[in-house]
Amino acid sequence: LVTWYTQRMDKGLTGKKKIGLALSGGGARGFAHIGVIQEIERLGIPIHCVAGTSMGALVGGWYATGKSVDDIAIILEKHPWKSFFEMKKVPWNVQGKGGLFSMERVERLLREYFGVIRIDDLKTPYTAVAVSLKTGREVDITSGDLVDAIIASGSVPIVFTPRKYGNDFLVDGGLLNNIPCDVCFRMGADIVIGVDVGRPFSDLQLVSDQGQLNFKPWDVYRVINVLLSVVGEAHAQARLANDKVFVIRPYVSHIGSSAFDRVNELVRLGREAARAQEDALRKFMGMESREKTLLEKVADF
Repeated sequence: LVTWYTQRMDKGLTGKKKIGLALSGGGARGFAHIGVIQEIERLGIPIHCVAGTSMGALVGGWYATGKSVDDIAIILEKHPWKSFFEMKKVPWNVQGKGGLFSMERVERLLREYFGVIRIDDLKTPYTAVAVSLKTGREVDITSGDLVDAIIASGSVPIVFTPRKYGNDFLVDGGLLNNIPCDVCFRMGADIVIGVDVGRPFSDLQLVSDQGQLNFKPWDVYRVINVLLSVVGEAHAQARLANDKVFVIRPYVSHIGSSAFDRVNELVRLGREAARAQEDALRKFMGMESREKTLLEKVADF
């Protein structure tokens, strides 16, 4: 019955349009992407290409390998991610060039998951978004080593060492394009589902109700994320004003970008957000309306 129902919904997609999936950055909040993708798969929506920024590049890259999103959730739940991102445990960049901390521990973890796999060999077309320190422009990484691309896309400026890329160095793509819906269009998508797990600037509460600054100078990671939020919001508003883009925003702004010990909760919040917008998503996709449950029919009666 489930298979039949999913096939019915899949046939309801108008004109077999190519569907892109754009996943934003947001630190640990990016685990919510997994829950959203679980719901997209439940609805039988075929994804033709994936573009991701920072943590979105990680989840998107993993998804593009063809691995089951449920398996991804299980692996992330079992692995002590928080220990890899606690500042007191992240190795200092002893050379003092480009960033306070090295991405060595993170790279070892990603190599454990992915090994050596090239973007060109992924099952789903994939792009990781980063920013060039040489030109200040966006760099869309569409080939080469997957782990290199993920690390480049998530190298938060000043906090982490920029990633070497040919004769250039790359940093977090959230500086210019935190929700890369436009990248999906360039990859050939006709319509795009964007997932935004960023934290709105208004939610950062940098100034207390008493008119006092609400952060400390040594809270480097938070301060930099504040700057990314300011710049990212400005660029995102224009890109998302498109009737061919459907945006899902999981309610995760109350969770910090370093809350890597809340994987299960974030995945659940992603699922809930997608389910809450299911009817609107169906309409956007040109799918048949969801059949009401018996309880809903009784309530209508």
